Amino acid sequence: MFQTYRHFWITVRSTGEARWQPGGTFAFTCALDMNYYPFDNQYCTMEVETWHYNSEKLQFNISKHEFGLETYLQHGEWEVYKTLVRYENVEYKYYQDEQFPEVFFSIFIRRKYTFYFMYILLPCIMLSFVLLMTFLLPADSGEKVNLGVSILVAFSVFLLIVAEKVPDTSDAVPIIAIYLMYFMAITALSVMASTIVLKLHFKGSEKKPPKWLQSFVFDCLAPLLCQKSHTHWHTKQQLRNSITMTFVSSPSENECKPMKEVCACSETESERGSADEKAKREKITQEWKKIAEVIDHLFFCTFLFLIILPLGGLVVFAHIFHTTESDIK
Repeated sequence: MFQTYRHFWITVRSTGEARWQPGGTFAFTCALDMNYYPFDNQYCTMEVETWHYNSEKLQFNISKHEFGLETYLQHGEWEVYKTLVRYENVEYKYYQDEQFPEVFFSIFIRRKYTFYFMYILLPCIMLSFVLLMTFLLPADSGEKVNLGVSILVAFSVFLLIVAEKVPDTSDAVPIIAIYLMYFMAITALSVMASTIVLKLHFKGSEKKPPKWLQSFVFDCLAPLLCQKSHTHWHTKQQLRNSITMTFVSSPSENECKPMKEVCACSETESERGSADEKAKREKITQEWKKIAEVIDHLFFCTFLFLIILPLGGLVVFAHIFHTTESDIK
């Protein structure tokens, strides 16, 4: 504790009473609990005690249990919402038969979080909802992974800003840092999820989707996510293929001569087989794309829940820990 004193006179009365009222500027430091930063409440206590005179020779008279803030200058980051003055007689182990007076001056402050909300939390909340757009982008656009990586870099920058604002300590991790690291993890998972969706979308026609996968996606996930059923999509695809096959395989009755009927029929069968093979490959490709679409929608709903849940918890947390002075005991 650093002290700056001036010369203060002692007033001596005729009754033998001597009164000394010293003054000064006291600068002291106190430990901060950074667990709830920037929604934190802090308190600092300054102890005034004497080791030369016990409580029989020296007494502190306290008229109020709080000290005034008439000369207090408002601070842009902190708000003083409570003060406390407490008097005690303390007994030390080296002087067990004597008690010494002590006065504790406590000041309770809370942080004004408007700056942190406007310049850190609000952009992070906006970025978290932009993250959902990665699951709404078409797989053929080629920008799903790029958008996720860009958002991941943005969260890293915000985490660096928070690290510069918070005092260097390993005793506690601020809640805002946990919030940002959570969304960094969510963003990294979204990039992995987009990679899985792209892998399914561009699977191609070499291998048909397994029966269990089709049953799980089309019979379980699609109805649950309000997607079109596999039966509806399969019927539509069959109708499209039948129309195409009818157009290709419809022969002209009067155009083929008797000598060329065998060749014409052979060419028709070859074209029909080629069209069937092409339609089969197209069907497999469309099945993979449909599976990727349903999985993409599943990831969208999952990540929407993972974003809204901590956001609501953060709002409730800020309201609880930043309202009344009774939170600090």
